[in-house]
Amino acid sequence: MLYQKEIVHETPSSNSRQISEQHIERGAFKEARVKQGGYGLYRNDFWLQRTGNRAFHVFVLSISGEGKVRMEDGTEFILGPGDGFVSWASGQGHYEETVGLEPWEMLWITFWNSTSRFTPDCNDYRIVRGITNLADIKYDFHKILDESYYNDSRSPEAQELYEQLFLINLERGLGLGENAQTRTHRTEISKLWDLVNKNMADDWGVDRLCKVSGFSRAHLSRLCNELYGIGPGEMVKDIRMRHARLLLANSDRTIAEISDATGFSSPSVFSASFKEYFKVSPRDFKKNRSLDIRK
Repeated sequence: MLYQKEIVHETPSSNSRQISEQHIERGAFKEARVKQGGYGLYRNDFWLQRTGNRAFHVFVLSISGEGKVRMEDGTEFILGPGDGFVSWASGQGHYEETVGLEPWEMLWITFWNSTSRFTPDCNDYRIVRGITNLADIKYDFHKILDESYYNDSRSPEAQELYEQLFLINLERGLGLGENAQTRTHRTEISKLWDLVNKNMADDWGVDRLCKVSGFSRAHLSRLCNELYGIGPGEMVKDIRMRHARLLLANSDRTIAEISDATGFSSPSVFSASFKEYFKVSPRDFKKNRSLDIRK
């Protein structure tokens, strides 16, 4: 099948937003040679067809739900939460669509093939499984979109900062510029963090992490420091802290309930850890859910 042009089909129930031209024509996005980008929560019959041998690279990140990518040669991939699809400019055309009953939440961005920073390390396409910093990528992207509504004297400065953070996190999440061995290690260890995320209230001491992953203590420590710059115990704490922040911001759970859900021994230990990590107490953060904090 040959795709001659790009076609997008969205149903009225879809919710999508795109990067404005003012973001693309200046600052970090202009320097990185961004062509377009957007966020979508797609239901039912959404599909998109992209041409092959085009002038730009395509990056698709699946946030929740599931989407399907079908290549010109008939190869198909299901993208679940935390999966990414990378497509080279001169590679095949492809077709993206929703699958299943749950809406597909995804983020996409394209770069002109003249970009020096976001050139895929493949000559056609590749799938990236288990992107560990997806929450940061999504956060940065939404802040970029939100700045379009502020449009005050500080907006250009804020946009530039969020664009830089987004590009850094996108680069890290997709493993661009990493060698094959490092990328393999990241894929292996991402399965462990997926288990921690799904069973956060469990005891995740280093011995348990080693037993579940099959890594020796020395190997696990080496991988974590190589990939994240912190040890395995600190990585578990980071996952718990970020999840706790999301629960405080987006749920009505009490601090005690969040402490239990994220695996802390007591609400007082959780509160002290949260304040040390984010420089604000969970109680104060919960009072002002719009408080903009990042580590």
